Amino acid sequence: MHSKPNVCLIVMDTARAQSALPTENPGVMPNLSSFASEGTTFTNAITTAPWTLPSHASMFTGQYTSDHQTNAGSLSFNPDIAPLATRLSEEGYETAAFSNNTWISPEFGFSAGFDQFYRGWELFSGGVDLPDIVRKHDNRVAQIRAILSNLTATDLPVTVINALYSRFYHKQYDYGAKLTNFRIKRYLSNKHDTSQPFFLFANYLEPHLKYNPPKSYRYEHQPTDVSTAEMDSVNQEPWEYICGNISMNDDDFRTLEALYEGELTYLDYRLGKLFDWMDEEGILDNTLVIVAGDHGENIGDHGLMDHQYCLYDTLLRVPLILRYPDLVPKDATSKELVELRDVYPTVLEACGLNIPDKETVSNYSLTGGVSNRLKSLKRREHAFAEYLVPQPDIAQLKDKTRETKGIENIESFNRSLRCVRTERWKLIRSSRGEIELYDLNEDPVEGENLKSEHPDIVSELSEILEAEFDTIEYQNNEQFDDMRSSTRSRLEDLGYI
Repeated sequence: MHSKPNVCLIVMDTARAQSALPTENPGVMPNLSSFASEGTTFTNAITTAPWTLPSHASMFTGQYTSDHQTNAGSLSFNPDIAPLATRLSEEGYETAAFSNNTWISPEFGFSAGFDQFYRGWELFSGGVDLPDIVRKHDNRVAQIRAILSNLTATDLPVTVINALYSRFYHKQYDYGAKLTNFRIKRYLSNKHDTSQPFFLFANYLEPHLKYNPPKSYRYEHQPTDVSTAEMDSVNQEPWEYICGNISMNDDDFRTLEALYEGELTYLDYRLGKLFDWMDEEGILDNTLVIVAGDHGENIGDHGLMDHQYCLYDTLLRVPLILRYPDLVPKDATSKELVELRDVYPTVLEACGLNIPDKETVSNYSLTGGVSNRLKSLKRREHAFAEYLVPQPDIAQLKDKTRETKGIENIESFNRSLRCVRTERWKLIRSSRGEIELYDLNEDPVEGENLKSEHPDIVSELSEILEAEFDTIEYQNNEQFDDMRSSTRSRLEDLGYI
């Protein structure tokens, strides 16, 4: 039996704190609430970026986007330090990833350090990308010849099965949570060497747009004054709304949020099943389990949908819960300001590994030191976040929608953003020189810009932001021309391109 803890990092993709945290929205995720009572909940956890690709890169490296440089301007995850899976693999950990988000895949570099990498949109590993082969040829004969020349006897069944699964079955029931649980259980039961600790990473895509929970959860949070027909017909096209082509009112967004909460409740059911199984197998108490959201969601907040174009807390503040009886206090709540990139040093410290002595890497362990059991949690005075490249950029946004009515509005999104916050104040600065200042104590929804009323606070926080980062300059999106056709299609379905 090994002496080091197992590690299980679970990411609830697109889960915002105000909706998913049991302390703020009780009843939506009851199993997570029960799980949290056995560990510590961080109610002021801030992600480093408002969307999946840079946020995961920060968790895996402990760095900000400017440091790991993984974003819409540079799509490949190729950090200058060893990512979490690599560090643990080098120390004898078995490592496995289970991803349902296309961004977090080998194609974008996220397989580094993982012994096994399971993609939720494939039934089997291997095979070739049929759409990618087909798109390179104009006529049917040439396409058939290309397919036959690229397929081996071994590739053929896997390729065909994966293509059929992706086309007809993937996302028919859910976004992959059920299959992911099955794969995790199978992996831990049949493939894991119990003499070695494991590092398991899982990205659950619920509750990403479109919000389409299984039928038994679809109407669980239905408002009493909203009909089933309204639940089924509410607009879920964020870019059409943002561009002004579709009008939505408060009732529409209450309806949309009910579907979003239905997704969370369904995910909660699956997580509860996984935790119960790990407990029954004697795995849970020997495992540092971290449950986090990678970013939040705008559901009409600030006139936006989805999770792009801003750095408001609807996108930045995420659920973060730790459980490990040997290290993490039970039924505890921390209101300290922490960053999602603190996951990296937390895992390394818990596993007895050195945190890189590098200025760009967080050394704020969420456990505060093994011996002091969270009491010595290093106090973070400031948290930072970045949105360096709009995604989709404005040209892509125009291509995705009809002739826009709100053309001036969407042009305003053509900018890069950074923010710094304390427990009370938050300053957002854009590459255009625009400044926003919010008093989070008095205005937690960030509705009133106070930059004119508090020039001293603006000056102080601007200096802190400038000391942390180089001058912010607008960057362009990386071109997607070389992306595999099937990858592009999945990202288009998710609204990213």
